[in-house]
Amino acid sequence: MGYERLAFEAADTNSDAVVSEGELARDAAVGFSSLDKDRSGTLTRSELGPHDPARFSLIDTNGDGVLTFSEVMRNKARAFAAGDKDGDGGLSLKEMVDAASADQGAVR
Repeated sequence: MGYERLAFEAADTNSDAVVSEGELARDAAVGFSSLDKDRSGTLTRSELGPHDPARFSLIDTNGDGVLTFSEVMRNKARAFAAGDKDGDGGLSLKEMVDAASADQGAVR
């Protein structure tokens, strides 16, 4: 669980062992910005590199072939709500890993 722990710790900015929705949004913004190489405010398939086309289409809700930050955040908020199994308003490492696994499996 090396990569998952690193990603969790990067998102858990206050080191309380729980990633809040705000922390997740901040982490998503950093990731989005780092991928948006042309600074267009959208992510193209080429900016994402190798990816699952079905997953891209699921997140690209308006079907315009690019991802906006709003589309990415709607997907993250949905995954966050589904992953918060104990209803405490945050994701533990286990909840985050389980949510990511479930999200990947839902597209296959």
